Amino acid sequence: MKYIIFASVLTTVLIIAVILAKYVSKRFGFSRSKTTAIFVVVSLMYTLSLLYFFGVAAITVKGILFLFILLISSSGDLKIRECDDYIHLMIVIAAFIGTEIKQIPGMILSGIFVMALMLITVAVTKGEIGGADIKLSAACSFLLGFQKGLTGLLIGLALAIIVNLIKAKNTKEGFPMIPYLAVGFMTAFII
Repeated sequence: MKYIIFASVLTTVLIIAVILAKYVSKRFGFSRSKTTAIFVVVSLMYTLSLLYFFGVAAITVKGILFLFILLISSSGDLKIRECDDYIHLMIVIAAFIGTEIKQIPGMILSGIFVMALMLITVAVTKGEIGGADIKLSAACSFLLGFQKGLTGLLIGLALAIIVNLIKAKNTKEGFPMIPYLAVGFMTAFII
């Protein structure tokens, strides 16, 4: 019975990944076959990880939704350097899946703390961190809580710095940060 449930979850994730890849490729102008391959591989690998660590539970459903939302927002940031406002709202709504009432004040404080941290970073460095990056970080920290939210933010920012140093990218020129933040927050979700 356990394997039937796992197979059903994976099949559902596969179907949703294909549908979302079609939407993303049409909306943002990506190659449909490459987008589908990326969405399917990433979705199945992440879902297998969630099932391994959490089993079939509410937190697994939350993680799968979180992944799909971050895939869509990363695609938009990569192609048009924008992230729709509904993305942040969807993350906040997904945060309530399997959440107890007593956790909500901590979640709110986590989101506020990360948002303040990002705003201070912008003020001190006079950097080009966009409003979408700040809102996404706050929403993800709301979903993850303080420790995991901060961990995800640090992983994402460190990844962005390392990759852009390796690429020898001009630091004066902006780059899409949401994909890096997405990797950081998805990693933090599992750990």
